[in-house]
Amino acid sequence: MKNQIRQIFRPSLAWGTAHRVCTFALQLLCAWLVSRVLESAIAESLNHQNTEIVLAALSVLLGGILLGLLSRKAAHRQADDLRQFRKHVCLAVIDGDLDIPSSGELDVRLQRGAETIQQFFSQACPQMIAAGLTLFISFTILCFMDFRLAGILLGLSLLQLLPTLLYEKWAKAIYAQTQADEEAYSNWVIEGMKGISSIKAFQREKWFIHRFQKHCESLIQSGMKENGTAAIEDIVTEAVRTILSYGSYLIIGAFILFGGADPARLPLLLVMAQRLFSSAASIVNGRTQQAKYRQALTGFAAVKRSQIDRTAPHSTVAVSAAHIQKSYEGKTVLSDASIEIMKHEHVLFQGENGAGKTTLLRILLGLCVPDHGTLLRSNLSMAFAFQEEPALPFPAQEIADQLIRDGTINEADFYRHMKAFRNTAMLSSVPAECSAGQRKKFYVSIALARNAELLALDEPTNHMDFGSVAYLLEQLKAYSGTLLVCSHDSRLRFPWNHTYQVKEGMLHEA
Repeated sequence: MKNQIRQIFRPSLAWGTAHRVCTFALQLLCAWLVSRVLESAIAESLNHQNTEIVLAALSVLLGGILLGLLSRKAAHRQADDLRQFRKHVCLAVIDGDLDIPSSGELDVRLQRGAETIQQFFSQACPQMIAAGLTLFISFTILCFMDFRLAGILLGLSLLQLLPTLLYEKWAKAIYAQTQADEEAYSNWVIEGMKGISSIKAFQREKWFIHRFQKHCESLIQSGMKENGTAAIEDIVTEAVRTILSYGSYLIIGAFILFGGADPARLPLLLVMAQRLFSSAASIVNGRTQQAKYRQALTGFAAVKRSQIDRTAPHSTVAVSAAHIQKSYEGKTVLSDASIEIMKHEHVLFQGENGAGKTTLLRILLGLCVPDHGTLLRSNLSMAFAFQEEPALPFPAQEIADQLIRDGTINEADFYRHMKAFRNTAMLSSVPAECSAGQRKKFYVSIALARNAELLALDEPTNHMDFGSVAYLLEQLKAYSGTLLVCSHDSRLRFPWNHTYQVKEGMLHEA
């Protein structure tokens, strides 16, 4: 996935880098032309001076137009790459290459995570590349002009690393200790208040107060250290900023007055010094953005394909799972679940809401990846309808027409199912404006019209009337492929090959 992300955002990286390098080139050209104007003024050559002024004005005009075009192109490329990346993520989730457990988490990753990655490739990474290039060019030019000045200005630019080193080597440990003391204080207060009756019963109030005072003292001392550390960091950061802002002017002025530097080259010297400082700052800031990028990248980790294998085409096994475990936010949903389903078997999963039926069904279909365990699936064509289907904001007829044109569903079968469910009136509406029962019948009709080798339905009778349930039962009985149904509806009665109970994350055959 990491290499694919780099490939997607490569145009943004290229255009962003080109824009920043061209900006530096224009600054360099303008500084050089202004230096030429100063040389002409010092030499009192009016003709050359006028020529240099005209060239400077034309350079600024043409350079501004070029930078505007580059900036516009880079912005368009960034938006295109971001859309392409989001499309790639959605397709990866659909194909089972990414394990994102919920639509809410998918939305967070498509917004915050995708934007963090896009900003790294379109801003931070181009800044670091251009900064490294311009730092080398600026230092080289300064060496040709005066190697002593080049060394001093480079040393000043490296002062920007001091606050970072200060934080990493010293301040970070103090902040971590303060956080640990705060957590210890909070935990002690919470647990102590919960057990206050036991403490009183054993007459240990003094012990409790003594430990409480120790935690308070540790917290106060840590807070004082943290405040002092923050003050030192602010002082160092402000001192470095002041030196960089004003010290370079004093140094360059001193070299012009006493070091033999050419006064006409003052604009060029100032630009070179400024680029040295800004390049070092860009590299430092880029490293910070790189850490955020790596953190966001973990949300798009590819599925471990070793957990999902394919059975041989001639195998009679439709799907097999062994020792499946799955947790969400620390809550175990499935614990050591094992099952083997043969082709053409009809299997019913029963259990209360929240028992883990839907998670198990999604794992068996390859739409969700278990935390532990192995899964074997055959290459059967699949159709499914889940308990919660999206309330799409565009007409149901448009959805159906697209599926029919693509050959995904059989047109005659779809309309036959919709008519039997007495749901054809919904086609003129959008799912978002329809009732839950209408949406359920619509998506079940699509699944039934798929003519797939494996059909999976999650709570298909929810919000259905008696007549619709009876029709659905007829279709399930007549289905010849592999059938997986999650339901606690007692109306779905017919000779199932297997019935499993899902309770508290465990799977048992009834």
